[in-house]
Amino acid sequence: MKQNNLVSTYTNASYRSYPSKSNESLITNGLDRDFNRAQPMEVIVSDLTYVKVAGKWY
Repeated sequence: MKQNNLVSTYTNASYRSYPSKSNESLITNGLDRDFNRAQPMEVIVSDLTYVKVAGKWY
């Protein structure tokens, strides 16, 4: 590209800083839920925002 004096129209992704304490705000237990379990691993919770199925993200 330099030999032919060509310039790319794409720009490189620039770094953006994010607040370090985004998810550390206090959340009230408004529903008065009881989180006590009888055995370890009795209840497992996960965030399934993105799942890879057959090579595609859903």
